[in-house]
Amino acid sequence: TDIENLKGSETPQQEGDTLTWNSDETALYYSGSTEKQLPVTADITYQLDGQFYTAEEMTGKSGHLTVRVKLTNHETETARIDGKDYKVCTPFATVVSAVLPADRFQNVTAQNGTLQTDSTNQLVAFVCLPGLKDCFGSLLTDQLAGIKDYLLDEVSFEADVTNFSAP
Repeated sequence: TDIENLKGSETPQQEGDTLTWNSDETALYYSGSTEKQLPVTADITYQLDGQFYTAEEMTGKSGHLTVRVKLTNHETETARIDGKDYKVCTPFATVVSAVLPADRFQNVTAQNGTLQTDSTNQLVAFVCLPGLKDCFGSLLTDQLAGIKDYLLDEVSFEADVTNFSAP
């Protein structure tokens, strides 16, 4: 509902859940609303010096910060293969990132992530494939078992923070 073309004048034709755009453009940018659940959701937790807080409660605090992002892939079903049930999910490459002002976030670490910095900001980034570890974990041979470490559902980063504001 409430579909709006953000960069052109074309409007879609809608039949049920299907939208059809008639356009000569190579890219289409639109926004809208849905009541459906997103295919991937994120649960973010903040921990400061061992205590859990909401992002709002964290504002202005200082100490050692751990931020965890747990991703859930909701596009799953069960498939029977050779008489055994397996969880199968739609693969979604999901990027988790945060821009951290260097004057407030120091000693940043991100296991399984990438950290880039310039003189004013640090960017923490992860590429995740939520749900795939559960789908493929039992199917991977010993030679491929190490790939499970890269099929991330949960990521975290740590930093020493001064005067916190949510990234």
